[in-house]
Amino acid sequence: MYRISSTLPKELINEFDRVLKKNGYTSRRKGLEDAITEYIRLHR
Repeated sequence: MYRISSTLPKELINEFDRVLKKNGYTSRRKGLEDAITEYIRLHR
C-alpha cells in the first residue's frame, strides 16, 4: 500500500464524513478507497 496526503476544504471533509456515516462507513480510509475506485470505474 501507498500513503497519500492532501489538504481539502473543511466543508468538503465535513460533507464527506456525513455521507460516509449515512452509508454505514466507520472508516474514512475505506470511504476514500471506494470513492477513488468508483471514480476510476466511471472515467475509464
